Amino acid sequence: MKVNSVKKLCHYIWDLEAEMNLLDMQSNGVHIYQYLRMPIYYKLSESLGILEKPVVNESRGISKYFSRLKFLSHSLLSVFNYFKIKNYDYCVIEHDRKVDIGVTKVDIYSHGFRKKISKKGSVISIYLPNGSAMEKNDSLNESFNFSLFFIISSIGAKISSFIFKQNHSETFEALEKRIFDDLGVRVKLSEMFHYYTLRFKIRKFFIEKLLKKIKPKDLFIVVAYSGRGDFVQVAKELGINTVELQHGVISRYHLGYSYPVEPKNPIMLPNSMYFWSRDWDLGSIMPSSIYKNYEALDCPFYKSETQLSEWLKNKSSRSITVISQGALTEEIANYIYKNHKSFIGLTVNYKLHPSEYEKLRDSIGLKKLTSMKNVNIIKDTNLHKLMVQSHVVIGVFSTALIEARMLGCRVIIIGLPGSEYFEYSSGYEKVSVDSGIVI
Repeated sequence: MKVNSVKKLCHYIWDLEAEMNLLDMQSNGVHIYQYLRMPIYYKLSESLGILEKPVVNESRGISKYFSRLKFLSHSLLSVFNYFKIKNYDYCVIEHDRKVDIGVTKVDIYSHGFRKKISKKGSVISIYLPNGSAMEKNDSLNESFNFSLFFIISSIGAKISSFIFKQNHSETFEALEKRIFDDLGVRVKLSEMFHYYTLRFKIRKFFIEKLLKKIKPKDLFIVVAYSGRGDFVQVAKELGINTVELQHGVISRYHLGYSYPVEPKNPIMLPNSMYFWSRDWDLGSIMPSSIYKNYEALDCPFYKSETQLSEWLKNKSSRSITVISQGALTEEIANYIYKNHKSFIGLTVNYKLHPSEYEKLRDSIGLKKLTSMKNVNIIKDTNLHKLMVQSHVVIGVFSTALIEARMLGCRVIIIGLPGSEYFEYSSGYEKVSVDSGIVI
């Protein structure tokens, strides 16, 4: 069976879920497939060459060890703050990445929302690690760094994996064999399920202790599908309302938001999903148990009309913005390089994703682009100003492409893996990866 696109892989996974009742699969009482659905998808997409494995941003050389030492010290010191935690009305599990707002480093996806709900009651944020980066200094509300408990859970699960005999479920082995027979790739699911079942149980213990101290009415979480099902399940079991805050593209072919086959017990899925607007829902198939609340959030990227007017004064018909992505670094770079003749006389601003900053020195595709005199490789910048002032914005499945269209830009989608996200949307130009591009 040839599965060479995000769309085909999603359909393959959905068929398996229906046939083998995967969404209700359990390992020692843990709904392990619900917990690992997205990691399994990522492993398959990487093994099949559909997507690249994103690189975790981390310093290199001796700086890496200083960074890890700093991370460990911050994590250890956070234990003292645990004993200071009291009751709060709201608990927010923040996104692990940070964005600079002036001199303040914040989670851009929850910052505005936290500011709003802090007027109604007390708020505490839970910080989760982003590699070994501990960079937030947001003082909008109280916060607690959960990193040490993540470290303990990971180490504890690894040790336990050696001590306790692995439970080789026939279902796990049958699934592993089926995937290998169909796709020709080996994913060691039995080992994976065993380790993550143990990790889940250890994390669950710490999360339960934490949430019982906080006793929030609502738990708001950014990126619930990405290894955060433990927080969702514990909150639900404690009778806490769980809400996911939008952080990016929500599409039919994004497995975090599409369940053609619904789980009988969606224990790791939130009660509700808060959106920036209907424009951001690109045909998702969410379980009926999840309430969709459109317009519930202020989009963190929108600017005032005055600001937009100032930016538009410098809009250039000779400026192009390309939005790169960590999962497709080489593919996007090679496409732009292959079609370099289309950009003669134009300035190409090639905006890297934060996960690609360390790739710049190693990526063959990005090195090719640096040989083009009219290409500017850009790291940190005001992306929205850059897009507004560009004639065309080009990309594959980045959130920024939706923003660009809403800001009035002409948007071109390259037909690489992930472009399927836009299949059920309008207002975008789509070009085949094998065809040229007309600016």
